[in-house]
Amino acid sequence: MKNILLSIHTKYVKEILMGNKHFELRGWIYKQDVKYIYIYSSSIDKKIVARFKPINIIKGTPEEVWSIVSSEFGVNEKEYFSYVNTFNYGVIYAIEISNLEI
Repeated sequence: MKNILLSIHTKYVKEILMGNKHFELRGWIYKQDVKYIYIYSSSIDKKIVARFKPINIIKGTPEEVWSIVSSEFGVNEKEYFSYVNTFNYGVIYAIEISNLEI
């Protein structure tokens, strides 16, 4: 099993650490089994602040993923679709955050 590092904007890292954001969105997914995902807080902090175990990955169109995780995503619908549309993702992945260790 491998560990990976995800760079996440400080604004969203704070939402994760406060327990408001339970999924991390990506336009790609790792191909190997992952033991831990380390969270690198970009922008202001510029450091690794936590790690978690990925337990569930939801795959689908942006609309499908939003309908499943919207209440646990930590962002509003406008922010979500603005981000997704920036990269023009046809398929996206929502990685569920569990066993968060700060």
